[in-house]
Amino acid sequence: MKRVAVFGLQLPGELRLGDYLLYQVGKSISWQGSATGGRRLLTHGLSGVLRNRLVLEARGVDELYRERDAQYLSNCERLLNEVEDADAVVFFTYPFVHPEILARRRGTRKFIMGFVDDPHSTYVRGLPYVWAYDGAFYISPSYSADSSFDDLLRQAGVRRRFWLPLVQPVPMPSLSYEDILKRTAGVCYVGNPTFTKVERLARVKRALGDDFTVHGRWPFAGYAGFLRVLVGERGYYRRVRPVSVSGKRELYLRTKIALNMHVSDVPSESGNMRSYEAAAHGMLLLCDRGASNLQTQIFRENEEAVYYDDIADAIAKARKFLQDDTSRAEIAYRA
Repeated sequence: MKRVAVFGLQLPGELRLGDYLLYQVGKSISWQGSATGGRRLLTHGLSGVLRNRLVLEARGVDELYRERDAQYLSNCERLLNEVEDADAVVFFTYPFVHPEILARRRGTRKFIMGFVDDPHSTYVRGLPYVWAYDGAFYISPSYSADSSFDDLLRQAGVRRRFWLPLVQPVPMPSLSYEDILKRTAGVCYVGNPTFTKVERLARVKRALGDDFTVHGRWPFAGYAGFLRVLVGERGYYRRVRPVSVSGKRELYLRTKIALNMHVSDVPSESGNMRSYEAAAHGMLLLCDRGASNLQTQIFRENEEAVYYDDIADAIAKARKFLQDDTSRAEIAYRA
């Protein structure tokens, strides 16, 4: 039985997958407090001194390592001690252990890096470390107009690279075509706001009105959209309430269409968790395109999902499928 230590992914306990035993590590590691260095405060602000921010980027990790920060080195030692008996170690989130430490302490263990917040973090915390790893997985088939994510990792010298869909277990009943066909709610979006997403959501809301609902953990009790005008951005003048796990499931099971959008303003990444949640709950996935149309490697266009080019196109296609329950249900059922 191969033992695989997992960092950054919450597991209920030990998990057996075939010949592998997965177990979670790093639960006791804390990044509370600030690192010394007044110069960093002046040049980088609070993100330059708070440890929980420093370890999210290669620059911060390198500074803590070169300055021999005691708390940082202690946490690296703690993690390496926890994985001493592991055959492999998988980082599902930020790989905070400096690659030079890994190079010295790896032994016979295999270290695998996950690229899960890309393309925004690819050069911030991914590629600077990857030379010290034995392989990598990525969640987005697409990266940019110039290359797929597989192409990017190949050019970076990563020989063992794999696509891993960003899914999680969802306790679902078996949905019939009739379950998907007979739905009462229109279009929904559940997610936290990023700055440019809010404007896109506002345009959809103005166009679809009560047929479109938005939920998420927005700052200022959901009134963050009202404050955007203070910095010259278009406001979102509706209260946005959070929804519980059970509430989201209930919403998804009665909603016809799931509006999905990624963080990038131009076609880049594809395959966020919302993509799979939509299909799992029988909603029609109405999703923005990734770079080079590589999102079609996940769901086939117009057979398992519908993709839009811009917000005007998204609005037009939402209206079309709200009026065509048969086509909407057939695509959602195949997904």
